Amino acid sequence: MTLLSNQQIQQTLALAEQAGKEIMAFYDSGLDVQIKGDQSPVTQADFAASSLLESALPDIADYPVLSEENIPNIPAWRNWPTYWLIDPVDGTKHFINGTGEFCICISLICHNQVVFGLIFAPATRTAWFAQKDEKSLVYKQKDNKIEQIAAKAPKTITATLSSTHLTDNMQALLNYFPDYRWHRRGSALKYVDLIEGRATLYPKMWDTCEWDSAAGQCLVECAGGEVINFTTGRALSYGSRDSLVNPHFLAYCHLPKQQVKELLNCYQRLDIYSKIV
Repeated sequence: MTLLSNQQIQQTLALAEQAGKEIMAFYDSGLDVQIKGDQSPVTQADFAASSLLESALPDIADYPVLSEENIPNIPAWRNWPTYWLIDPVDGTKHFINGTGEFCICISLICHNQVVFGLIFAPATRTAWFAQKDEKSLVYKQKDNKIEQIAAKAPKTITATLSSTHLTDNMQALLNYFPDYRWHRRGSALKYVDLIEGRATLYPKMWDTCEWDSAAGQCLVECAGGEVINFTTGRALSYGSRDSLVNPHFLAYCHLPKQQVKELLNCYQRLDIYSKIV
């Protein structure tokens, strides 16, 4: 298994902060928004951060970089045993709308598994990072301290979601719990809700891509949770297919295995289709 040294982790944190400063410069000065082929928005901040990260990450650890904003026409990642996987600005819509709920996602993939994950929130200058087989750590640039996360589960089952309202399928899934709450959170910061104890689960029943989930999955797994395929019950894997689209998945912390199993059964009964299994 490929692991980063403490020095390499510190260099990656410093690079994320540098990319965050570039992003915030655009955030504070106005944006030119473009629409990509998949109808998702992109800004100069996405491209600037991607360029910086693609250039600098191989200097930290000499592996190829796969970025949301620079995808090869041929799925070269199928032949990369180890590579960086990045989303330069996750939550571009929130970035455009000025909510502050956007982040940089940096992960290291080794033999189809995520072994290092970093989520950096430029608006608060806070980073959360974890390496496989280690505890999740939170790194706060404001006071330059590294704190180990040891969050307790919420007293009430709580879902962290992208939407401002519950779809019929989401309502049907969550109705498995006699009592639950939910709140909206932008971008991969939903994974932070899980590891910091603000949420119990994050069900995703529409398309996302591998760069959206990898860093958060590493955080959740190192905090004792899982990010699993709703259909197979297995952990999400990376770079194993020509497609970079994730299957529908369930991310959770502090949820008993029996409840997880029953949620997977609930999903199977929904009138829903995932193009990826």
